[in-house]
Amino acid sequence: MVEHSSITSRDDTSSGSRGCRRSRLGRSGEDAAVSFYEALGLELLERNWRAGRFAEVDLILRSPSGLLVFAEVKTRMASWDSCLESGFEAVSLRKQRKIVTASRLYTAQRALIDTPCRFDVLVISCDTSRQPGKTVLPRRIVHVADAFSGQYC
Repeated sequence: MVEHSSITSRDDTSSGSRGCRRSRLGRSGEDAAVSFYEALGLELLERNWRAGRFAEVDLILRSPSGLLVFAEVKTRMASWDSCLESGFEAVSLRKQRKIVTASRLYTAQRALIDTPCRFDVLVISCDTSRQPGKTVLPRRIVHVADAFSGQYC
């Protein structure tokens, strides 16, 4: 498990429904995850890749060695302890199975079946002292590489 911290915020004067705010929060978490992986030298292949109506993979990346990484990103506006706990709890065995199935469809469609892959989980916390008119961007990332195995799902 690797933990990283950064505190940033930017002005956002747009207003919207709770679902829209949740979508923006998730998007900012995914943006932070992409930046995190790019800093490690991985290339983003897909974002929010859908396997029909069955499942969605937040990020699909490729390492310089050719390893495929299927990443699930959980972004939370909460205290760090509850954020970490709820983020990992949200990646249930059912969710893991969906991600694994989606990864199999992805690799089959692209003739990448024999390509090595791993399944990562990133939990991202955002500042809980949100001010009106500000979109709070992620401040802390916990990255668990190879968080679960596709073999047993």
